[in-house]
Amino acid sequence: MVRALIGSRVLELFQELSALSGKYDMGVSDWVMGPSQRKFREAASFYIPGFFPGRSARHTCELGESPSGAYPQLLNLYAAMTAGEFSPQNVSADSDDDWESLWLAFESNGKRHRFRVLEVENSDWFSSQFVSGLNRFAARAGLCGRWVNFYDGDDSCSSLYVPAPAARRFQALKRKYSARESLCD
Repeated sequence: MVRALIGSRVLELFQELSALSGKYDMGVSDWVMGPSQRKFREAASFYIPGFFPGRSARHTCELGESPSGAYPQLLNLYAAMTAGEFSPQNVSADSDDDWESLWLAFESNGKRHRFRVLEVENSDWFSSQFVSGLNRFAARAGLCGRWVNFYDGDDSCSSLYVPAPAARRFQALKRKYSARESLCD
């Protein structure tokens, strides 16, 4: 059972996010002011979009449609976090293994690109391998940032676009704060 938090771990999360935000000049929302005055019952995935509006997005893990339609929409959602740095067009999804995995293809900066998403399993459930594939593409394409997804262990995922040099630090926060239980006293 999730217990109410009176600051402790959530306040610690906010302080760490604020410190990283300052170090990498990411800016934060006023939404997070006064966290020690509230009680929290949510995992980190709940707080990320409020802390970093415009750099993050939240979606459910049950996508509600086939992979061929869901992943092109996700690619556009994740691209929106980059403030125009990455702007895919003509996005499509295809599979060569009966949708156990998929290929996302798109045009960007006048070139055709694609990357593979593993563990799709012909399901409407989000595969975290989407973020891994997208980050491999980002590294090859020379994007300035990387995506870090925060999963709450239930049906919510938030992803945050961070400067590439900050990705490891945010991955560490992800491991520390993604599970709902990790925020409990």
